[in-house]
Amino acid sequence: MTRQTIAGAFARLTAHEQECALRYKSLENTLTTQGDELTAIKAGIRLVIKGVGAIGLSLIVWLAVELYGYVQRDIARNHEAAQAALQRQPQEAGS
Repeated sequence: MTRQTIAGAFARLTAHEQECALRYKSLENTLTTQGDELTAIKAGIRLVIKGVGAIGLSLIVWLAVELYGYVQRDIARNHEAAQAALQRQPQEAGS
């Protein structure tokens, strides 16, 4: 059995602390890099969500414009039909 001196133990402890400091620094760098990548991924997801929202809003507006056009066309047809019926009505009453 070998006897360990205080100086030897202190030297091993110092070497261990230095090795741990290097490992923690490496872990910190890894986490920072992954954090940056995660931030970039989140930004990309936000961009996609905004794009899908813009497309959805555009489709809703297009649908509203189309429906408005159909309603206006039907109103115009009904108005023309009503005008024609009113013009025929006095002629039929006079016969």
